[in-house]
Amino acid sequence: MAIAQELPQLLKQRLFYKGRKFNFDVASLRLPNGSEGEWECIRHPGGALAVPVTPEGKLVLVRQYRFAAKGRILEFPAGTVEINETPAETIKREIQEETGYRAGKWQRLGEFLLAPGYSDEIIYAFLAKDLEKLEKPPAQDDDEDMETVLFTPEELEKGDPSARISQLAIEEEDPVCIETMQLFVRYLARQSSNLVLTMKATGGLFLGGGIPPKIAPLLLQNIFYHNFLDGDRMEHLLKKVPVKIIRNSKTAMTGWLRPNW
Repeated sequence: MAIAQELPQLLKQRLFYKGRKFNFDVASLRLPNGSEGEWECIRHPGGALAVPVTPEGKLVLVRQYRFAAKGRILEFPAGTVEINETPAETIKREIQEETGYRAGKWQRLGEFLLAPGYSDEIIYAFLAKDLEKLEKPPAQDDDEDMETVLFTPEELEKGDPSARISQLAIEEEDPVCIETMQLFVRYLARQSSNLVLTMKATGGLFLGGGIPPKIAPLLLQNIFYHNFLDGDRMEHLLKKVPVKIIRNSKTAMTGWLRPNW
């Protein structure tokens, strides 16, 4: 959507900060209606976003940790438009890096201002179809912590119930959710101790994959360790085994066998 330009009159630039991804400025302005005041604004190069749809009609999203939100949220794959890059080039790169898919068909959906009250960032949206799973996806940035998730439109509209249950248990807001997650933690602890004893993994046990990083606060409670040690009279051995949580959600749960040399 084209935006008619009506530039305010700059009266005084008070602050300008150049950041890694965007800039921030504070300035005294006179608006077109004659009012004057001081405004803060995020100056952003723009972003590109994809709505990827598989041949089966499922939507491809990412569950990503966002420090500003202090948690993980569901998002469509997106990224900042880099210097000398068009929005179409940006999203074709980002969808491969973030989801591991390549799209054979693209359709531009339009563009919109993300937060016009304090930012000039424009999001360029695209529909991505004819998806193909890459055997070797490009590496993600070091500061990206995300996993790919697929939903039908109906599932996405209803939300992610499993994530909601674990979140309510962590926040101790719902007794049913708390009990549900306690049962799961007990089961995970017993299976973990069985794995250690079966594989003789005395060097340590590493909990990873899609679930443990998300419920780390629950795994750090006494209920996990108590049930982990309850391993058929092998508590003396299990006490010596360190248990660690792998924050990378793409790593599966495994026991590490310490070499005997």
